[in-house]
Amino acid sequence: MGNSLAIEESAFEGCTSLKSVSFDERDTITQIGKSAFKNCSELQSFSVPRASELTIEDSAFENCSLLQSVILSGNVTTIGDYAFSGCRALKIANIPDQVTRIGEWAYANCMQMDSVRLGSSIQTIGDCGLMINSENIRIIDCYLPKPITIGLQALDYIPSSCLLVVNPGTAELWRNADGWNTMTIIERNNVISPDEEITWTFKNGLLSIFGSGPMEEFGASNLIPWGAYSKQIDSVYIQDGI
Repeated sequence: MGNSLAIEESAFEGCTSLKSVSFDERDTITQIGKSAFKNCSELQSFSVPRASELTIEDSAFENCSLLQSVILSGNVTTIGDYAFSGCRALKIANIPDQVTRIGEWAYANCMQMDSVRLGSSIQTIGDCGLMINSENIRIIDCYLPKPITIGLQALDYIPSSCLLVVNPGTAELWRNADGWNTMTIIERNNVISPDEEITWTFKNGLLSIFGSGPMEEFGASNLIPWGAYSKQIDSVYIQDGI
C-alpha cells in the first residue's frame, strides 16, 4: 500500500543539482506546494503516476529552465499562477481533463513549446496564462465543448499559423470567440479507427493524429488515410495515448 504525499511550499526550491523527480506508483500525490521546485535550474523531468485532486500551486516549477518532460496524472485539478513560467525547454503541455483552472502566467515564456492539449473541463485561463511566446508552437489540441472567456493576453504571442483543433461541429463558435480566433481553426473529423476513437487532420504541412488506443494496420500505402498528402507532410503530431 502506498503513501499519501504532499510536497510542501519551497520544499526543493533552488536545488540546482536536482535533475529528475519521480514517485512510487503506489504513492498518491495530493499537493505540489507553492515554489516547491522553483529555480531548480537542472531539473529535466517530473512524473506523477497517481494523484488525488492534485493542485499544482503558484510558481511550483517557475524558472526550471531545463525542464523538458512533465507527466501528470489525470486527477490534477488546478495549475496555479506562474506554475511553469519560464520553463524554456518545455515542449509539450498536456493538461488533463480534470483541470478547471490555469492560473495567470502559468505557461508564460515556455519558448520551446511545440504543442498544447487543453482538457475538457477548463473554466478559467488567467491573464497571460498561455502566453508561451514560442515560435515553435504548431498545435493547440482543444477538447473544450465551447469557447470560454480568457484573461488579458492569455493567448498572446501565438502565431496565426498555429492550429487550434476543436471538436466536430464547433469551429464557427471558435472563429467568433475573442482571443481564440487569431489561430487557424480546424475540426478533428477524419475517422481512422473502427471504433471512431482515432481521428486525424492535415494543415500547413502538419499531420495531427488524435485519440486513444491502437491504430489499425493499413496493409498497403494506398490505404493510408493521409496518403494523398504524403509528399506535403513535414511534421507529425501524435497525441499521447495512441
